[in-house]
Amino acid sequence: MHDLSVLKAERRRSAAQVLRAIADEATGEKISCREIVAGLGDRSFGILIVLFSLPNCVPAPPGLGSILGLPVFLIALQMVLGYEVPWLPKRVLDRRIDTATYRKVMDLAEPRLVFIEKLIRPRGADFFKPVTERIIGFLIMFLSVVVMLPFPLTNLVPAIASLIIALAMIERDAVALVVGILVGAAGTFLAGGVLLAVVKMALAAAGSFVD
Repeated sequence: MHDLSVLKAERRRSAAQVLRAIADEATGEKISCREIVAGLGDRSFGILIVLFSLPNCVPAPPGLGSILGLPVFLIALQMVLGYEVPWLPKRVLDRRIDTATYRKVMDLAEPRLVFIEKLIRPRGADFFKPVTERIIGFLIMFLSVVVMLPFPLTNLVPAIASLIIALAMIERDAVALVVGILVGAAGTFLAGGVLLAVVKMALAAAGSFVD
């Protein structure tokens, strides 16, 4: 049986502290999503979204957006469906990344996360109701799709938006939620511009080939 004081201390840990503990305690050359989730203990949907979004908030190796964007999508979908406890399939949990890469990303991202956490505090807590969290889940689910797009410069801003929105949900901060939505809109606009440019280039190349 766990000591009550230990459990309370665990729940008081910030997202930055949880991330640091997982990075420091990881063993082996690779770390799986299963190990990351196991390191959370009794955590909410919000903290899972923070953990899987944060690595995409800093310059990272190609493909990381697809690896970590899918868990965010699945977690957000469960929020939309009204799940009370997060669940991830075995295939996602077994995905692995280099431990050294994970630690490097955490080293780069932790100061940014700590800075954001200092700005977020309970404001407009009454706004956060079950229906609100379902809407938040839909927004994060959409942003995770943008994060997974295989184009340069499309995953950073939406990932930051998902991070802010998740922290806003954890701390019940309506002001931060609005900021996160605005950042998400900007990221979506940027991704749309990149996608449009890629389509135009593809059509131009196809036209040249036909001619």
